[in-house]
Amino acid sequence: MLNNSQADIELMSDPIIRSHFTSLYDNLLEQNLLRIVEPFNRVEVDHVAKLVGLPVLEIEAKYDPSLALLIVD
Repeated sequence: MLNNSQADIELMSDPIIRSHFTSLYDNLLEQNLLRIVEPFNRVEVDHVAKLVGLPVLEIEAKYDPSLALLIVD
């Protein structure tokens, strides 16, 4: 029987599953970021990164142009 890490490795080694997982992760992250910043006129990227528990660089790399309009450093 496979343990979780072996199953994770096996699943992520499949290029189709990895592609779908990456796309799903990106979509969920974008939706989450939009939900966080939507009620505000201005937000700091550092604060958003702390709220979602990700590095600032990853937040900056993942946002799409519509989110960029809402985020102001």
